Amino acid sequence: AVHPILTEGVTWISGGGYSLYTFFLLASFFVYLHWQSKKYFVFSVFLFYLSLLSSEKAIVFPLILFVYELALGNLKTNWRRLIPFFCLSFFWTVYLLGLIGTRISDLQTSYGGAPERLNPLLQIPIAVTSYLQLIFWPDGLTLYHSEMFFGQTEYLIRLGVFLLFITGIIFSFFKNRVVFFWLAFFLISLLPTLTPLGISWIVAERYVYLGTIGIIVVFAMLIKKVAILVKKDDVFGETLAVVILFLAIRTIARNADWTNEDTLWLSAARTSPSSSQNHNNLGDYYGRQGDLKRSAEEFQMAIKLNPQYADAYHNLGNAYRDMGNLDPAIENYQKALTFNPNLWQSYYNIAAIYYYQKNIPKPKNF
Repeated sequence: AVHPILTEGVTWISGGGYSLYTFFLLASFFVYLHWQSKKYFVFSVFLFYLSLLSSEKAIVFPLILFVYELALGNLKTNWRRLIPFFCLSFFWTVYLLGLIGTRISDLQTSYGGAPERLNPLLQIPIAVTSYLQLIFWPDGLTLYHSEMFFGQTEYLIRLGVFLLFITGIIFSFFKNRVVFFWLAFFLISLLPTLTPLGISWIVAERYVYLGTIGIIVVFAMLIKKVAILVKKDDVFGETLAVVILFLAIRTIARNADWTNEDTLWLSAARTSPSSSQNHNNLGDYYGRQGDLKRSAEEFQMAIKLNPQYADAYHNLGNAYRDMGNLDPAIENYQKALTFNPNLWQSYYNIAAIYYYQKNIPKPKNF
């Protein structure tokens, strides 16, 4: 309830689907665990359907049920219960695969260039360890996790942590099935975002909204285990009280970042210096503040980071237009249309400048 990594999935209206699908998924899981008749089972499947409608990330729920039955239930007896969930997830996945082309086209039009294919050997260890780092030390929270480039030494450290985590999952299967389930729960929930297609962020806080539950449960179990070993029950409550206090303070500060778009862009500037999107946003911010020179510099930085960023070219054209530099403005509008021919605003602004310059050619048969 108070972890700051969850703020994005709650405070951001566009990220609301993540908290919504999590609610329906957990509700479906709850009903599945307590079903006493066929109608309750059907209700569980229906709740899963609502979760899919809220976010496609819910397609992994059947795997969560499978792991539950494998670790804590009775897979040999209950495997038939899983069939409706797997069937629904399968057809939903086929539907989503059919939309990949449209998704790639939209990304290419909006941000310039086709999405870059990712190396899973790099992507997955970096993503998983980044989420674990943000859960246990939520310092670098940002809308744009663009600083995903690491040197060889740091990558090897992250790879070692990732392999240690996977080893922990395997080891816990034989030693503590509850721990195994919740660690697997965390990893499974991230699977839809760990594809090599490059159509999603490597790390985004909203992606881990559901999976965070698994790490928090295991952490609470660990603290309880330590309290039992030292024979001081107060250790459990006192430790969690301190953790919750610090997380709550961090969450309040993180909520302040989400006060409005301006505070969000300025916050992201401190943590995401190589994000072309945020530099584009900062250009808009400084433009609205009347600092057109700084605005143009931010748009230029966005273009430097992403030379095919149509929106940044268009916005730079706006900055030049507002400064009275009409020729560079037209040049940037035309550049924007090179990368996004559907950007009607650039056509409109070019026409407005030509009209202002009285550069209006007459029809041939006038």
